[in-house]
Amino acid sequence: MAQPLGAPYSYFADSNGAPLAGGKVYTYAAGTTTPQNSYTDSSGTTPAPNPVVLDSAGRATIWLSGFYKIVVTDALGNTISTTDNITAINSTGDMSKSVYDQANIQEQLVGLTAVQTLTNKTLTSPILNTATLNNPTMVTPTLGVASSTSIKFGSGSVLNTYVQGSWTPVLSFGGASVGITYGSQVGTYNQIGNMVFVTFSLTITSKGSSTGAALISGLPVAASTNSAGKLVLNANGSSWPNNAYILTNSTTLLLRADSTTGITQIVDTNFTNTTNIFGSCVYNS
Repeated sequence: MAQPLGAPYSYFADSNGAPLAGGKVYTYAAGTTTPQNSYTDSSGTTPAPNPVVLDSAGRATIWLSGFYKIVVTDALGNTISTTDNITAINSTGDMSKSVYDQANIQEQLVGLTAVQTLTNKTLTSPILNTATLNNPTMVTPTLGVASSTSIKFGSGSVLNTYVQGSWTPVLSFGGASVGITYGSQVGTYNQIGNMVFVTFSLTITSKGSSTGAALISGLPVAASTNSAGKLVLNANGSSWPNNAYILTNSTTLLLRADSTTGITQIVDTNFTNTTNIFGSCVYNS
């Protein structure tokens, strides 16, 4: 069975781009000067003349079977192009063995209906119209701090950082943590651009002997501006103010509370040896 060199016909032009009227197409076995038949139709049973003479528009219907060397001349026999190791597109559309050297040859591949199988091919600026993807393999990206790449939204906004991770919250009173012991210290965070969302949970088994304002340090990303967040206490007998919250300051969380007299600092006396606190905060880095 033969396949078309071009569909619905093959078109040839001269070096100036004009139709190669009356031109001649010689077909040889690939890599040789041994004439090899082309055919008049897809049956591959009726050999075409060799050479095939082009019409006034530089066109001809040429059917191939196998690999060829094709020599194109003008009507006077002057060589226009020589193309070796060429074949038509096969019936499955598998182009892995097809070589198309289009020096001075314009091949019109029109109306192809076969499935095109592309294996390990690089497509530069492809245009896909109503493409169907059957079981595509999706590569999972590794997300992290982008040093030389970014994701752009619309005409201006750029997201160049996305990080997920953990951190270890550390409790102190008056800037010291003498004798404080823990049952657990857990912290997580997500950073998207310059927005940081942190959560934490602390269970203490001894609040130690330090006194003063309660702080939680160890934030994974320093804050550029102060931001408030919610703070919750599992009291366990603790003296805990209503409406407690946290305020970021650099890499430290300041534990505060609202009261009838204003904002107050949460201190060591609000804790017991069995206090469990947890909270969350969103801030700009």
